[in-house]
Amino acid sequence: MGHSIARLSPRYCRDRYRWASLGWTESQWWDQHVFQFHCADGPINTALGTATGLLSLCPQWLIHALWCRWGNRLEGVWGWVWVWLGGGWDTRVLAAARNPGFYDPWCPEERTLENPAYGGLFKAKLDWTLVRECEVVEQGKGNTTYMASDHAYLWIRVVPALVCDGTRREFREKHGCGGSGRRGESRGCCVDPRRRSDWQWKYGVVLLVAIVAVKYIYK
Repeated sequence: MGHSIARLSPRYCRDRYRWASLGWTESQWWDQHVFQFHCADGPINTALGTATGLLSLCPQWLIHALWCRWGNRLEGVWGWVWVWLGGGWDTRVLAAARNPGFYDPWCPEERTLENPAYGGLFKAKLDWTLVRECEVVEQGKGNTTYMASDHAYLWIRVVPALVCDGTRREFREKHGCGGSGRRGESRGCCVDPRRRSDWQWKYGVVLLVAIVAVKYIYK
């Protein structure tokens, strides 16, 4: 992933995401394009499929609707579309890159790495504590002065989620487990997941009209 001055390194970020992820921190990108998309949200991860390329100009609801309508019948075509017009991942990867219910109790903006050798130009969250079907009752962070290492350490204490249907339903809604909800407020995080601008909706409508027009012209 590209992040800060690492984008300029010849050793890292050697694919399209060196610049395609510009404007995102590494943790934000992972949070929004991978962890936020749960298995119940669809058969493939459209957030990852539209992460860059021409498909990134379209709203996800439109791509999802088109996939549900023609995905099975035009699977070969869609495979080409995802790789060359979208995020660069084929259908098999997009199907596998869905969150089965894990969540990170930390905010994506939490900083866990700061190497003094880079003069403060590289600061990032590169450490995750993924939890599933558990309630985080206590958490903390150590080595915040980065004296022992260029990584801070994160620790959490968890208890299993109760089996009671009502409690588990409330727990899932709070943390987004199993795809029934989204987390954010529970982490004390104020990151806006709607990073895309309104102009993308306009492109989506234009694309939909064009597809319908071509369909009827060559009917």
